[in-house]
Amino acid sequence: MRERYFVVACPKCGWVRGVSSLQKTAKCPRCGRVSAIHRLRVFAVVENREDLPLAIGEVRKRLAGTDDGVVLVPVDVSSPRPPSTARGRGRKKTALDIARLLCEKKGSFSEEDFLRMCEDEGIRDGEEKLAKLLGGGLVFEVRPGVFSCVK
Repeated sequence: MRERYFVVACPKCGWVRGVSSLQKTAKCPRCGRVSAIHRLRVFAVVENREDLPLAIGEVRKRLAGTDDGVVLVPVDVSSPRPPSTARGRGRKKTALDIARLLCEKKGSFSEEDFLRMCEDEGIRDGEEKLAKLLGGGLVFEVRPGVFSCVK
């Protein structure tokens, strides 16, 4: 049997990570839950380990940016990334981009700051986007109403 790698999310905390197809179980490095691989939802499959970090990043981005949190299209990591000029100034900011920008500026951010920036960038449902970032493990609540990004 040839080894492949799956991109999965922990059913308890939502942490997205990669696992080998030869494993029977996987322990979440974030919350410690042990799950049987065959019971986990597979978001992407890659043939070699080198493509795994890119696939994990793409799945995290999609989970943070989709309206319902469901990825229906498989992630294609066989094509190279676009050049940095294509990903730069013309790209619309996502909720995750806004959270990271606020974290870079201040280290943490308030819900009001996040919602204001979302509105300025034309992102609707800022509260829902923030909840998805929290659920996806991309940001965490430092204290009530104050958030920071997972490094």
